Amino acid sequence: MNNSKTTNILLFILIILILGLGVWLITEKKEVVAPIQQEVKNTTTNIKEGTVATDGKKISREKYSFEAPKYWIVGNPLNFEGCLWDTISNDTSDGMRMAGEIGIYPKSCTDLSKINGKKEVTEKNGYYIIAFYEKSSGTTAQEEAETKLAYQRVVATFTLK
Repeated sequence: MNNSKTTNILLFILIILILGLGVWLITEKKEVVAPIQQEVKNTTTNIKEGTVATDGKKISREKYSFEAPKYWIVGNPLNFEGCLWDTISNDTSDGMRMAGEIGIYPKSCTDLSKINGKKEVTEKNGYYIIAFYEKSSGTTAQEEAETKLAYQRVVATFTLK
């Protein structure tokens, strides 16, 4: 009988711990989700207004410079058949896929018809600036909004040296 009481007490303590953990997880999730939803709203507003966010970093190359969002990954230019192709990418969501990418390609050696997955293209100072984001690869609405904002920033700040 004493063994049964001990088992019941331990079971009761375990249930309380599980309930406490559940409450804690729900509370933590609310704290994490709320700022993300607000960020999506702000990003969408910025895109509609055509503004460029201020939290970024200046990227300087031999022939041009531009600004990239602070937390985006800046790759080294890739030499493809004598053309330097440049990219920045956002894969911070889960680290397992590309959430968005911006490419900068010299117009003189880039055939747009052969570039798959492009969503937005701007020609500026002899370069194509191209945004890539795909819902089919799991890009969320927030990531798409972030990519559009990053694209606006790159286009707005892209200058030749």
